[in-house]
Amino acid sequence: MVAGGFSPPCLSLASAPTGWQAGDAVIVTASTTPEANCTMLRNDACQTEERTIASVSGTTVTLSAALTYTH
Repeated sequence: MVAGGFSPPCLSLASAPTGWQAGDAVIVTASTTPEANCTMLRNDACQTEERTIASVSGTTVTLSAALTYTH
């Protein structure tokens, strides 16, 4: 689980990602509520979030902005 609002906003992965680099986009899907009628604009009530990768170090991916929701 990843909690929203923490800084620095980091994702801890089970294994190091291959080919991920700073500037890439990452999508973190909702994990607490089922989603329907979500838009690609991310301007709805859905909890799927898109962020930009700031850096990758081993299994830690640092995002450019904190997540809003807990995943």
